[in-house]
Amino acid sequence: MRTYPHRRDDGTGAYFEISNALPWSLGFMRRVLTSVPGVTDFKRICFSDDRYAFRLAGRDCVVHEPFGDNSRYWIGPVEMEPPIDMTAVQCAFSRFAAFWTLDREFRKPGAAQSTRTALQAALPKAAEELSKLRAMIYADLARLPAHETRELDGYGRRVTITTYVDLIKHQQSDLQVVVQAAAHGRGGFSRVWARGFRLSPDGSCRNLADEELYEYT
Repeated sequence: MRTYPHRRDDGTGAYFEISNALPWSLGFMRRVLTSVPGVTDFKRICFSDDRYAFRLAGRDCVVHEPFGDNSRYWIGPVEMEPPIDMTAVQCAFSRFAAFWTLDREFRKPGAAQSTRTALQAALPKAAEELSKLRAMIYADLARLPAHETRELDGYGRRVTITTYVDLIKHQQSDLQVVVQAAAHGRGGFSRVWARGFRLSPDGSCRNLADEELYEYT
């Protein structure tokens, strides 16, 4: 998606803006932000023009909607000094379309072969991770971190696998588990694959449809 960066004289990103036209859900915003190395403590904010909060490299940052009704979100640090570079976060939003289309995107003719190949080569690892999680019981899954990312070596590109474990309260406390593999290319672009399942406390389990992968409560 298009971003509107504000850069300092040295080229680093002070803050940036994104369009508010998309239906930004808590799940989408969380997954874009937590895909950035160094981002922690993501949370929704109520009763404020700050819509979401997170920490980047130990600094407090916000997703802010000026006056509570604006065509753009402002994303940056709570305190502008000392300077912090927001470029990595801006790049995550720039590649948001790839996260939306998931693995269908890298099948398009003319797609970057090296990034596509890296992701395809990593898919057995992602599928293995998903199988391992599916074999776990509800209580053990519930004790896992809400999200965890690890780097994979040897694919010619930066490849990451992230697991998400969310409690879906409006679905009788089902656990939603998603495994996401991403091959990171130049200019912040990524090829993404994601699959998941939903597990009930009684042990019943089903696969997630594409439109359910980013549900989050």
